Amino acid sequence: HLQKFSTVVNDDLNMPKALALVWDVLKDLQLSAPDKRQTLLVFDRMLGLGLAKIKKINIPSAITRLAEQRQQARRQKDFAAADRLRTEIEQAGFSLDDTTDGYLIKKR
Repeated sequence: HLQKFSTVVNDDLNMPKALALVWDVLKDLQLSAPDKRQTLLVFDRMLGLGLAKIKKINIPSAITRLAEQRQQARRQKDFAAADRLRTEIEQAGFSLDDTTDGYLIKKR
């Protein structure tokens, strides 16, 4: 991945291909999470996105449980319960984004 990334960046700063390679690394099932992180940090030195400065936020297990309950309520089409659970999550200082794979919890 590193050699290919260097090649596309040096090809007149071909950013669309460079960013496509970033996604390829993230989706690569052959790479471990630490290997992905290291590869992305090398990419970041060339791209200057500041990924190394991002702080990991620990999501409390209670918030994760609420998010899972909300996901289950949505599957059962109990949207009133899903809305109530989202409100509870937001009141605790987190936001919830629905994705095609489930949800993403963020600290507000």
